[in-house]
Amino acid sequence: MSDQQPRTPRDAMLGDELIVDARATGPSSQIIDLRSREPMIVPEGRRASRRNLLTSALMLSDALCLMVALVIATAVDGGPSLTSAPLVSLAAPALWIVVLYSFELHSLNRLSASEEFRRIISATSFGTLLVVLTLLWASASVPRLWLVVLWLSALVLELAVRRVWRFELWRLRTSSKLVQRTIIVGTNSEAVSLERALAHPSSGFVPVGFARVDPSSPVVVNHERVIAALDDIDDLLRAGTIDCLFVASTSVAPSDMLQLLQTARRSDVEVRVTANLPEILTSRLAVQHIGGVLAFSLRPVHLTGPQAFAKRAFDVVLASLALVVLSPVLAIIALLVRATSTGPALFRQNRVTAGGRTFTMLKFRTMTTNAAEIMAQEGVDTSVPFFKGETATTVTRLGRVLRRLSLDELPQLVNVVKGDMSLAGPRPLPADQVAANAALLGPRHEVRAGLTGWWQIQGRSNLNPEESLRMDLFYIENWSLSLDLFILLKTFGTIVSRRGAY
Repeated sequence: MSDQQPRTPRDAMLGDELIVDARATGPSSQIIDLRSREPMIVPEGRRASRRNLLTSALMLSDALCLMVALVIATAVDGGPSLTSAPLVSLAAPALWIVVLYSFELHSLNRLSASEEFRRIISATSFGTLLVVLTLLWASASVPRLWLVVLWLSALVLELAVRRVWRFELWRLRTSSKLVQRTIIVGTNSEAVSLERALAHPSSGFVPVGFARVDPSSPVVVNHERVIAALDDIDDLLRAGTIDCLFVASTSVAPSDMLQLLQTARRSDVEVRVTANLPEILTSRLAVQHIGGVLAFSLRPVHLTGPQAFAKRAFDVVLASLALVVLSPVLAIIALLVRATSTGPALFRQNRVTAGGRTFTMLKFRTMTTNAAEIMAQEGVDTSVPFFKGETATTVTRLGRVLRRLSLDELPQLVNVVKGDMSLAGPRPLPADQVAANAALLGPRHEVRAGLTGWWQIQGRSNLNPEESLRMDLFYIENWSLSLDLFILLKTFGTIVSRRGAY
């Protein structure tokens, strides 16, 4: 054994691989790097204490959100105050935390942003109902306006606070201050793809090696990265240096999976398992036992009659209100377009919407009137999927500003009211693009085209055609009214940040 000072776990994780021998040694666990034979001391409880601290801080912020919402509601309508209803001031925050906990909103690393958004709406609504019932039980009067302000304030505050928390978690992950040291269970091609995904700095995982399940199974990964066999995992986990087992599902038999779960439970280590499914929101998934098999059940996403009515009503109401509120802005932009370049204020083009139907889409004109001729002379192929036609010689100076701020899309609110488009959905593509790529782009037309969409908030023009198409299909496969609202709110942030704008 070397006489050098014991290395820290961080020192070990900086290498390309981690090969260890682990033995429990009392208040701390000692692991030995089998390459250097140097011990590394890992204090126990550090992982759990940090996780508990973050959870406690999140719960406290949730309670503060409710207290502030109660103060705002009372200031607006003069309803029951914290001083006039001391029972509420004590019980309401506790009830609020319990409700959010029951919706699993204190596990940020387990929820996507869109799924968290949906659950916050549900949890806030249910939590507000419980607060009102508590007030009624305490014989307090609850004005209707007070109730509406309380719900709206709590919702806005929760969404804002969760946004701050997500940014903080992203900062901690990318700075390697809050990551899960992970063993990938499996050595096949799926395990390689999994390592590639987990290696992203913002994933929150640090792959430290692979575990081979069956000695006879093929090894696609680098042999030097295989740090354990299935029977060795127990020793690795007891050393306290591993936070997560991420299982490549195609490489593990049910009997081996049971052994892994038992091993992880004894060491309080998280287990995650890949699912061979496309990108699907967890709200569509249900777990079912069929005989001795555990299966995922996927909820169909076709719009029922009431859902279609709700989506259409949502579109008409919001688009009509937006047209009324933004009418002065629309008039000013139209005048500026006419004053700064020759041609009409509006640009009309045949686009394709649900069912392959063609309609005339409206936009503020951002290109010169001879743009089509110039692109034809330059040999530009406008039939390429998702082609936008931006060249330095065709976009006007004002047009560049309008596109960066997405103000050129505002006239499409008229298309939404008419029923040609929805507020959220796959962006409508020109008829010639669709005709030239019918097999590729046809699946996008199962729903109405949208003023904004999933790929617009994920990267806008930074995405290639394949990524854009994949995200459009993701939206179609996972539609919900809460997803539409999430996309609309995220659109404002994307526009303000100018991420992916021309």
